[in-house]
Amino acid sequence: MATEETRLDVFDTLAGLLRGHGYTAFVEPTYQPAIPGSHRQPGPVLAIVTCAPELVIGCCLGNTALDPEANLPNRSMKVLKTRKTDPGPPLVAYWCDDEERPANKG
Repeated sequence: MATEETRLDVFDTLAGLLRGHGYTAFVEPTYQPAIPGSHRQPGPVLAIVTCAPELVIGCCLGNTALDPEANLPNRSMKVLKTRKTDPGPPLVAYWCDDEERPANKG
């Protein structure tokens, strides 16, 4: 019996694989990017936050997802660390445009 793969499943598996390779990686289900100079700010999005390079993300995604292309992030933004003194490379949040949803649906 085949089950449908959700983007949360894909990003969760991807984060685990990236951590296994020594990168910081976690899924942020309600990441709220603030895009400078944009009048339309996206609502909360499902994002993967990591210090891994884009090439590594793409390779790991291609090896784990049933449909990698459908889950390939096409937007990104640097994420501030909790403490600026935390060691390691900068973190970046990656998400898909079609994951955007309004913050308030009234």
